[in-house]
Amino acid sequence: MQRFALCGNCSLLILLLTGQGAFAQSSAPNSSPVPASNPQAAALASQALAALGTTPVSDVTLIGSVTRSVGPDVETGSFTLKAAGLAQSRMDLVFPSGTITEVRTIANGIPAGFWQANGGTVRQIANHNLASGAAWFFPLSMLSNRVQNPNSTITYVGQEVRSGRSVQHLHVVVQPSQGDSAGMAEHLTGQDFYLDSSSMLLVSLVYSEHPDNNALVDIPVELDFSDYRAISGIALPFRIQKTFNGSLLLDITVQSAVLNSGLSNADFTAQ
Repeated sequence: MQRFALCGNCSLLILLLTGQGAFAQSSAPNSSPVPASNPQAAALASQALAALGTTPVSDVTLIGSVTRSVGPDVETGSFTLKAAGLAQSRMDLVFPSGTITEVRTIANGIPAGFWQANGGTVRQIANHNLASGAAWFFPLSMLSNRVQNPNSTITYVGQEVRSGRSVQHLHVVVQPSQGDSAGMAEHLTGQDFYLDSSSMLLVSLVYSEHPDNNALVDIPVELDFSDYRAISGIALPFRIQKTFNGSLLLDITVQSAVLNSGLSNADFTAQ
């Protein structure tokens, strides 16, 4: 059983914004030397993982209500979020205007993803938007994905005040394989984790998405987690807010959470 280590591509986020219309890491070792993580950063990351829970998790399912805000336009609906292992996730959003689905998975050992609106054409997620992590709604997954990756370098940025709360700021980059650009690695895999200084729970995660045709253009994404509750020994946030390019996009309230229900590969295919 694999411990957990969806943030969509730019096309899906544009879809969410306009109303029109998956996370994976390589287990292969880096062929180039990986810069060592800062010892203090590595220790804080380990404390954060412990705070999120030590119960083995094979899968998670979250159900609840979601509000999408696009300027003055606000639409409320329901959601189902699923994740399994380190590389599979599924998001289903149901609004009065229609449904939106996003899936992340592994196809022939390679990360893959797609999104679909209202049962229409299935569209692929750009490869360069598959590096941020699959289960954006599950902090244990996102942190594990980086901390447990042997190619990750964790840097301690410092103690800060964020939204009136004292936090420990960590920056994580997955180092490129030989021949890849280190600068590109920062664009695609650089993430900032903000941990509550007292509880060590993840309160904010900041990274970049990119236009489908330009991996060098960074569009800021921020996830804010609150209302943590213990479910089967795992700390889960029951409030998740997703900000895209400086504006609140999704405001999620979890109503039920289930761990280790036995999700299968069939849960992460087009339906």
